[in-house]
Amino acid sequence: MSGRLTYSIRKFARDMGGTTLVELAIVLPIFLLIFFGLIDFGRMGAEYVMAEKGHAARRAHCRRQTPCLCRRSDRDFARCSCA
Repeated sequence: MSGRLTYSIRKFARDMGGTTLVELAIVLPIFLLIFFGLIDFGRMGAEYVMAEKGHAARRAHCRRQTPCLCRRSDRDFARCSCA
């Protein structure tokens, strides 16, 4: 009985079937986390650039269309609409 158990354990240890699936199960979540993280950071960067360009366009449009009636000391975004 002991010889048969040892033989079964050795056979199981030498068997390479299923190792690819186990490696995939370990690596795939890490790969997907990195992949989708890169996508999210790319989208965040694009949103940031669009927000900055929108802010600059608003300032340029406001300065061209209407003269600023605020005093120089009052030129901040909270009180002056054409800063």
